[in-house]
Amino acid sequence: MAGEGASLAERAGSVAASLILFASSANTGGGTTRNVQNPNQVTTNNATGNAKARAFLNGLRQKGVNVVGEQIYIKTPLGDRIADAVIEVNGKYIAVEVKLGSGVRTALQFAKDMFINTFGGQAFGTAAGQAGMNGVTINATRTFFIP
Repeated sequence: MAGEGASLAERAGSVAASLILFASSANTGGGTTRNVQNPNQVTTNNATGNAKARAFLNGLRQKGVNVVGEQIYIKTPLGDRIADAVIEVNGKYIAVEVKLGSGVRTALQFAKDMFINTFGGQAFGTAAGQAGMNGVTINATRTFFIP
């Protein structure tokens, strides 16, 4: 780990290396179990999950939460993180991940979230551009588990 006198970039690089080691050594088999024997069931499950995630985000909107964009890509040294949505609270941008049923974050998702929570990450891509967020720093991530 970089010492106290190290620049933020050096510290970020050191943390990224540690998180890469963590993610590569951890069990990354998490996620929702899918029925690979029946691709139609996978399609149905995805549609149901997407509908529940949209309902959750609409509920946030109804409560007055500013949902800035959906399906926003966030750049990290560990690879891109795709947020289900980004919300704005008191001038800070927070990536929102919605996990449904028995869905869990993979070790790599967890590592990317730790990096974003520590150093931030830059929004980019088509959806970020449409939301006026290209280059905006995402300050934190939050995962919501929905039954």
